[in-house]
Amino acid sequence: MQPVSSSGLANAIVETYELAEDCINTNYYGPKRVTEAFIPLLQSSQSPRIVNVSSLYGKLQYIRSERIKEELRNVDTHSYF
Repeated sequence: MQPVSSSGLANAIVETYELAEDCINTNYYGPKRVTEAFIPLLQSSQSPRIVNVSSLYGKLQYIRSERIKEELRNVDTHSYF
């Protein structure tokens, strides 16, 4: 991919195909593969769930509910297989 040359886009970020592919592999296929790998364990659980949190909006500071923030902070309440 060639860099964009335009005075209106002087500070534009140019994304290469390879960087876009890495991003999709990490952010889409990574969680998808992990989820698929856990399906047998989830099927044997009485309360199966997977929670994927990503991006800046996944930070606890953006969650309004203090109850939910506290629950997420407390690792003793998390379920592990």
